[in-house]
Amino acid sequence: MFKILHISDIHCQYSYLEYILEYAESENFNLIVVSGDLECDFVAEALANAKTRIYAVPGNLDDSYIVDLMDEYGINIKGEIVKAENYYIIGYSSDIHEKIELEKPDMSKTIVIAHYPPYGTKTDIAYNGAHIGKKYLRRFIEKYQPLLLLCGHVHESRGVDEIGKTKIVNPGPLAEGYYATIILPDLHIELRKIEGI
Repeated sequence: MFKILHISDIHCQYSYLEYILEYAESENFNLIVVSGDLECDFVAEALANAKTRIYAVPGNLDDSYIVDLMDEYGINIKGEIVKAENYYIIGYSSDIHEKIELEKPDMSKTIVIAHYPPYGTKTDIAYNGAHIGKKYLRRFIEKYQPLLLLCGHVHESRGVDEIGKTKIVNPGPLAEGYYATIILPDLHIELRKIEGI
């Protein structure tokens, strides 16, 4: 069993992050995935000091200072393919295709982390009803069909969807107490909310 705790859009909300880090440790999660928008240096530092392994990508609100901290702390895997037990974890970037063609990870055991959701799914619908996800991510999924794509960014579209064989998870913003848990290999996905903080 491989247990993932997925968060996104922390936006400097330390109390929720503190809960998540303690919860992940107490429940023996193998991995915390962060789909961007940390925004604050103390958030990056807290993630770096977590007892649970962290893999993250930056979001659109993470400036160069935060990205540099993520690099320094070794939690930023944007543009990288790493192995976690029997699974490959990819930090999406525009040039990741070359590494995929070179390293040829087993896509049935590959988890992609991105900040933005793919276009045209339940996970990218803005308040006005428009799909605002990225078409390049949709093309990526349609081509490679990874097991999972974990994303965020669109706060109002927390949910689970699929494109072909790929499950897409937007846990909602941790800034509002939202997160998701994913249990593999059964692919059991739960959207959750922290209460009482």
